[in-house]
Amino acid sequence: MSAIYVFTQRRVKYHWLFGLLALAYALNHSDFAQASTINRVLLNFPLIMVLNLLAIKQLLAQAKGEFSGVYRALIFAFVVNIIQLGSRFTLLVLHQFDLFTPAKAALIHSLGYYGLTTFAFLTLGSCLYLVYKKTSIEMRDNMERDPLTGVFNRHNLQLKLQNELQRASRSKQHVSIVMIDVDHFKKVNDSLGHVAGDLALCHVVKLARDQLRPYDAIFRYGGEEFLICLPDTGSDAALTIANRIRKHIAQSKISALPELKLTISVGVATSSTEIADWQQLIQDADRALYQAKRQGRNQVSYYVDEAINVT
Repeated sequence: MSAIYVFTQRRVKYHWLFGLLALAYALNHSDFAQASTINRVLLNFPLIMVLNLLAIKQLLAQAKGEFSGVYRALIFAFVVNIIQLGSRFTLLVLHQFDLFTPAKAALIHSLGYYGLTTFAFLTLGSCLYLVYKKTSIEMRDNMERDPLTGVFNRHNLQLKLQNELQRASRSKQHVSIVMIDVDHFKKVNDSLGHVAGDLALCHVVKLARDQLRPYDAIFRYGGEEFLICLPDTGSDAALTIANRIRKHIAQSKISALPELKLTISVGVATSSTEIADWQQLIQDADRALYQAKRQGRNQVSYYVDEAINVT
């Protein structure tokens, strides 16, 4: 059950588990259980099968996502264990009622030995696969994510934008880009130190994420610049999201730095329904961003049809 919790992160009701184990312990020391091996098998077999089936049920509920291969390997291990346990139980019952010749009784022990060995190897292999998969994901995340803020870095920005633009073109939808720059960030570092600057960046990212949908993507584009990709979003909706982010940041405070007042300048650009150049889209958003900064900062500027508008 502990392994199931580690792999699935599902809560286990330990008081039920301990109660079940205490009951099994008591039954195994009863007169009925001490009378013969077959009686002990009759008592323990249902409990073991139930635990295996519960394990499979928990794993099936989680058998998706990046660890699906690990879950499937563990499910296979428990299925093998159920098969070998069922086979041994059947042979023991047949042997008890003299339906299984004593000369072949060694088959029961051999089946148990090889069955348990196979189960152990499958479980060990699944654990090793889990470690490998977890390490691979961590390495990939280290390459793709900014270590300070946890958002994506520029490593896969091009691929993400190209895929979204191609998908938008097929569905005749828009993709919008939001460029964010923290106003006067150099002064924050100079006056309060780089630790304060790091806290400020994390604060901006958290508030921005709170206004985004699960499928929106945010990237750290530069030192204090962030880029947000908004799939299936026209200019009006993108402008609304950008202004919402700006207002939340302007009205917020960092508990560790109550004296710090943060604002951001924002540039927005939206693709046409045709396949657009991802680099050109970023340039348009960047032009809008710098127009917002030139106009006094703490505002949103959007680029539409070669015209820049400030709000």
